[in-house]
Amino acid sequence: MAGYPQLSSVMATHPEIAIFRTFGSLNTRNLLYLQAELVHLEKELSDIEREDSFSNDASRQSFQYDWFCLQKSFEDGGDPFQWEKVLEIRKKLSEYIQVAAISSPTPHNVTLLREWLERPKYGKGFLRGVEAKAWDLEKGTQDFITLSNQQVERDGLSRFIYWLVPGIYHRLWGMHWSTPTVEGGIFEYPDSSLDRAARTLNTLLSSLLPTLSIFVLYYVKSPPARLGLILGFTIVFAITLQCVSRARPADIFAATAAFAAVQVVFVGSTSGLSA
Repeated sequence: MAGYPQLSSVMATHPEIAIFRTFGSLNTRNLLYLQAELVHLEKELSDIEREDSFSNDASRQSFQYDWFCLQKSFEDGGDPFQWEKVLEIRKKLSEYIQVAAISSPTPHNVTLLREWLERPKYGKGFLRGVEAKAWDLEKGTQDFITLSNQQVERDGLSRFIYWLVPGIYHRLWGMHWSTPTVEGGIFEYPDSSLDRAARTLNTLLSSLLPTLSIFVLYYVKSPPARLGLILGFTIVFAITLQCVSRARPADIFAATAAFAAVQVVFVGSTSGLSA
């Protein structure tokens, strides 16, 4: 098996490299054409509705009040123009409003797919002509889509770990001890291990920042220096929370305010004891 059948099999096995062109310019042009068609269809439907409402035919007049009569007009041999126009618009609308939650691939995965296509043992450079430029790296990642939605669902810290750790692990240990997939020749490392590492680091950060700030504030006696440290730790806490979580701005604001309040209470209590 080679060519497109082999490529489709590899993409099915590794959805993170199931990457396709979005054809942004063509899609935009197509949407503009569909929009123009719908504008004309809307005008035509409005004209038909007005004509039916002023008709001397009681059945046609009822179309604006009775959907059943409108729908049955096609089957009963009556005046089917309005219902036919509705069906035509419905078909166009289904093309126009199709929206999918599709994410962009990472540059690493685009590079991985491109390299696989060129490998003599796997893709063998089977693409020819204009098809050979379908996954050109010069297009960046904005003109591609992927069937994998992992990048959308992960927080910033997890995405950073997924970007950094596999390459380092592969160069130091993975390529020497792991075995690539037979069909794709791709080294694959379980997401569960990377997710566990991200959760562990997240837990360490969430416990380290508050305790570190209290520890430092305990040994600093100057009030201005303490205020400066509270400001610095609070900023670091807010930025860290933004990077390692998918919390809403309101949640980050509340957590940061609580963190600052804890530091102020601690400083106030230790100042009283010192006095």
